[in-house]
Amino acid sequence: MPFLQLALGAGARHRTMALLWGPTTQGMRWLIPDGQREEISLDLVTGARAGLERRLTVHWTAGVSAAVSHSVGVFRPDLQTADITISVSYTWYPLLPP
Repeated sequence: MPFLQLALGAGARHRTMALLWGPTTQGMRWLIPDGQREEISLDLVTGARAGLERRLTVHWTAGVSAAVSHSVGVFRPDLQTADITISVSYTWYPLLPP
């Protein structure tokens, strides 16, 4: 069964502080670039996922999908991500007759 998913929403990401290992007048030290600090960034997120799923039995399903997303940071750098997922899932139906 092919599927397509489109998404729009809000998100938050934890941006860690950047550290560089470099030479200084006091020897090699960890350096923090200007403007690079640890913070939580609020984003507007858009995404798309497409894939195929196949029901193997009444309970088991297998699938493969690919997704891309774009996070627009509020006063922060944007972030683009992509992933490929292979999945196997089990669904339990408590009221299903044996």
